[in-house]
Amino acid sequence: MSSTPPATTQPPPAKPLPAPPAPSSRMLSGLGEAWAVFRKDLLSELRTRYALNALLVFALTTLLLVAMTVVTQGQGLTRLPGGEVGQTAARATLLAGLLWIILFFSGMSGLARAFVKEEEARTAPALRLAAQPLAVFFGKMLFNVALLVAMALLIVPLFVLFLKPDVKDGALLLAETVLGSASLACVTTILGAIVARAESRASLFAALAFPIVLPVLVIVVNGTAAAFAGGPPSEEARNQLVGLVSYVVMLVTLSAWLFEQVWRD
Repeated sequence: MSSTPPATTQPPPAKPLPAPPAPSSRMLSGLGEAWAVFRKDLLSELRTRYALNALLVFALTTLLLVAMTVVTQGQGLTRLPGGEVGQTAARATLLAGLLWIILFFSGMSGLARAFVKEEEARTAPALRLAAQPLAVFFGKMLFNVALLVAMALLIVPLFVLFLKPDVKDGALLLAETVLGSASLACVTTILGAIVARAESRASLFAALAFPIVLPVLVIVVNGTAAAFAGGPPSEEARNQLVGLVSYVVMLVTLSAWLFEQVWRD
């Protein structure tokens, strides 16, 4: 009696592995995550107004002190030694320096909050899981840019109102204000992530930021002085803005490359 061999069951064919997402879809996903991080921070700031209030209180207090000093000691600004051209250039440079001192130290009082608040609220681990590092970096950077540009656009008209500089090139002054404040926010974003877990965050943030933003401050002070004085220096200042943009792009690229290590650790 012949026995038939038992039928062997064939295993089901293996399912093909899903194809990796296309670079375009990864880019769109990263942009969406960056926008979500920016929107989260913006809505949170609109509810609490912590960073904005810190920036505005510092900026307005400093501006009023500077304005009162200039008004009571105004002869020092209007009767500088030298010829008439020298007086105008020296006064414009002095006022431009005062303006950017106010904007720089006001920014240092609030820009680190983008990352510090995540550590204080213990939401940083959830954010690390929810978004790619580059999306977090660019979302936070966009929030810092919006915050500092908004503050600068409020402070600069008040500065012009109180100290009455002779603005000869309004378009250049607007460009210096927007690009300068945006540059300060861009190049210091990664520093906020570095100092977020430190104890002396405010002093450490300002100390680390100053060497990095010094080239930015030199360019924008010269450009703002040219906007106040007018004439041929304003054309040179417009050309310097190209160098400013190049410097900021280089630092943002380097910061984005280093951010993942800083954020994951």
